[in-house]
Amino acid sequence: MFYPNAGIHRKFSNLMQRILVSFEVELDCIDHKFLELDHADEHNGILRTLPFDRHKFLARRCGGEIDQEQKQQPRNKATEQLSRPPTAPERQIQQTTQNQQTQLTKTPIQQSQNVVSSTNNHTSRNTGHREERAHLMDNARAIFKEYHHFIGMKNDFQSMRRVSRKQHLVHYLAIIKDQLPSKAAHQYLWARDDFVNTDRNTAHQWFENILYNTRPWVQREKVQRPTGEVEYRICARPLGFLQKIIIALTIAVMLLIPVGLLHFYADRNHGKWVSFLITCVSTVVFLAVITYFENNYGRALVGVCAFVAVMASFLANLAGNGAGC
Repeated sequence: MFYPNAGIHRKFSNLMQRILVSFEVELDCIDHKFLELDHADEHNGILRTLPFDRHKFLARRCGGEIDQEQKQQPRNKATEQLSRPPTAPERQIQQTTQNQQTQLTKTPIQQSQNVVSSTNNHTSRNTGHREERAHLMDNARAIFKEYHHFIGMKNDFQSMRRVSRKQHLVHYLAIIKDQLPSKAAHQYLWARDDFVNTDRNTAHQWFENILYNTRPWVQREKVQRPTGEVEYRICARPLGFLQKIIIALTIAVMLLIPVGLLHFYADRNHGKWVSFLITCVSTVVFLAVITYFENNYGRALVGVCAFVAVMASFLANLAGNGAGC
């Protein structure tokens, strides 16, 4: 497909909102799971230690290198005792202990076995919680990275200039007439309020045609339709130039009328409320006109601020001359 205006594109606000909401739901589930693990580990003291295995973390982050401390751990006392033969007093103590164990009933033995098994289960549960935390944290990082990326994309779309309904209509009709696509192909063009202009610094284009246009003032263009019909178009460049002159004169008149009224009422020594009323009414009218013709609210705000600055400077000059405003 051919696009007549390469700067007009859809931002898909609804789809973007769905993607962001899906990320938020996933991150919220992970956050609640962390809270559940914190509540389960409050009485075990795990929250005061590292939430991951230190040696596995170093092995994963340092390219498979294992901490040397783990390799060079000294053997504990129990291992050293097993490596040497027991002495005569130790053999006597072991024999006495074995005799006492043979005289015990089965119930204490079962209780001791339950204590050992519960200790092993507690240790395995702590290890499982630690691995689950590490897995959840890795997933949260990946999801949050994509979420932050889409947030930045949405912010960039909001800063772009909106496309007016007239520009969208011209863009839509050009695609429909020249290419005759199917209904499914141009269905994305129906959302006219969802289009933005991706061109940067488009303010200079208003006067670029006047200064650098090498085309003749009146140009006749021959266009042949796919159906075989021939259409002639006339490029009315003088009309566009005249339109820009009218816009410039209108802005000048909108600025000169309130200044003239202020000067007229200042000479007749009217109250300050008259000057204030004239300034407010003229500012509101200027804001309404510039908002109607300008889609970028940032430029409209700059224009209104400049208008108010001119009015304020004029009022200050009148007050300095003793005109009574």
